[in-house]
Parts: sequence; structure tokens; C-alpha cells
Amino acid sequence: VSTQSTGEMLQSMAGMRIMSVDVECAATGAGHNDRAPCWIACVEAVDGGFRVLVDILVKTDPIFSPLTPITGLTTDEISNGVELGTAMEEVRAHLGPDVHLVGQRIQNDIEWLGLVDGEDFGMATDIADMFKAWNPRYNNFMFFSLAKEAYALLGISMHGPGSHSPIQDAEVSLRLFLRYHNHTDAIEEARQTMAVMTYTQQWPVGLTGAPTPIDGVCCHSFNPGKCFCGQRSKAESSF
Repeated sequence: VSTQSTGEMLQSMAGMRIMSVDVECAATGAGHNDRAPCWIACVEAVDGGFRVLVDILVKTDPIFSPLTPITGLTTDEISNGVELGTAMEEVRAHLGPDVHLVGQRIQNDIEWLGLVDGEDFGMATDIADMFKAWNPRYNNFMFFSLAKEAYALLGISMHGPGSHSPIQDAEVSLRLFLRYHNHTDAIEEARQTMAVMTYTQQWPVGLTGAPTPIDGVCCHSFNPGKCFCGQRSKAESSF
């Protein structure tokens, strides 16, 4: 993930295609890290809009749980998906070293799909890292969900009572990046907004609270205090 300054990023972005690859995963076991891709979307920012390049279901084997409340998919739907190798051929057909990948914790999507820096993409920016806010009380950074970033910074309510959509996630990530990436002051203001909304508990009920287990699967990869599977946590502090 890029750690370049805004000026360096803008210079290196010249001529690059801006895309987001987003992966939804089914559970292959009961642990919060037991996941495999079941739905892949690839969206490109074009002429002030967005173009869906890939929208494909992927067969996951074994399936411990389809995590339907998150993915919106059933075991049968996932089982009828294509093989991951076939899906990756379609994804890679749209990628290349001239692509700047953008996404919420995009490094996870890169790892799940086995994408190669310098071959499948030339740059990558993590939206979660872009809007992280320092917490002086605990001397660490607070990271926020994409849904909270969308609510606070774009006025968009994501997912609602339903499941995630990798297409929606990808488009929201692109909207956030395009609005803020070349405005350093605006990024800092956005971080302060996220922090204040957390301290003053301004989040809607649907955006607060820890995820509940689904089919006995631990969903606390970013909350070691709530984890019951004992697998390694993925986050320093996530709100």
C-alpha cells in the first residue's frame, strides 16, 4: 500500500487507471481468518462515473458457512460459481502495471487474489489508512469501517439491513479516493470528523457494535477482545 505524500502520489498517478477490486468471502472454518473468495468485483473510475469490469461468483471448497448475512449468498449459489483460477483470468485481463488499486484494506483483497505488485498493479491505496485517526488516550490509531467512512464523509448509508455488495463497496472506495486523495487538508478534516463522531457516539445503531457470530463462525478479526477463535487479529484498533 502506498505511503507516498499527496504530491508524489499525484505525480506517479499520471496516466494510471484507477480501479477497485473487492472480494466477499465465505467461511472455510470457524475461525475469523478462515475465509476464501466467493464473489469478486472489479470497478474502474471512468469519465466521472464507474464501469463494472468484473462481477463473478467463485466456487469455495470447502464451505463451512456461506456467511449469508454478509455475502447475501447461499451455499448453492457459491457452489455454482466458477473456479477461482477462471475468475482470476477474467480479473487479470483488466489489470496491469498501469493500474492504481484503491480499496478498504485493499491489501486483504490483493492477498486473497494473489495479485502481484508491478505486474497486476502499479500502486495501491488503502482507504482505511487514508482516514485513520490518532487516539491520544490509547496512543494508537483508530481505523473505521467503509460503511462509517461513507456515512460520515459522503452521506451514504451502505448495506442497510441487507448484505454487502462488492460492487457497492468498490464504488464507494473509489468515490472516497477521488474526492479526497489530492486534498491533504480535507483528508485531515475528514480524520477529525471520524474521530469526533466516534467520541460523541454519533453513529447510527446499524454501524455500531461488534459483529455477531454467524453459523458458529467468529467474525472478530479486528476485535481481539471479542474474538473466541484464538486466531491472529488483523487490526490495531478498529471502530
